[in-house]
Amino acid sequence: MSRVAEELPYFKMLHAIDPLMMEGRALMFNRTTPAHPDRHDPMHAWAILVILGSFQEGTLFIPRLNLRVRYIPGDVVVLRGRILVHEVEVWVGEQRISLAHFTHE
Repeated sequence: MSRVAEELPYFKMLHAIDPLMMEGRALMFNRTTPAHPDRHDPMHAWAILVILGSFQEGTLFIPRLNLRVRYIPGDVVVLRGRILVHEVEVWVGEQRISLAHFTHE
């Protein structure tokens, strides 16, 4: 964590104010994800996705709703990840960081 905080001041700030209210946290760099449900989450649990980085734009696609949600640095998306299949599509620009908070059964 200290190396990431040294290189990314906003990550250090986020870590200082985020007491991790949920069980798990995943930090993902420059990663797309295919359409998937969060199978290990309880049925009605929330997944919280915090979007960071230096990219210009991207989308989170929710096929069941035929919905593409804007995905740019500073956005926070909250969804029931086990109920709604979702995928992160290719983005425009440079570094994309996603900080996912979740609870597993």
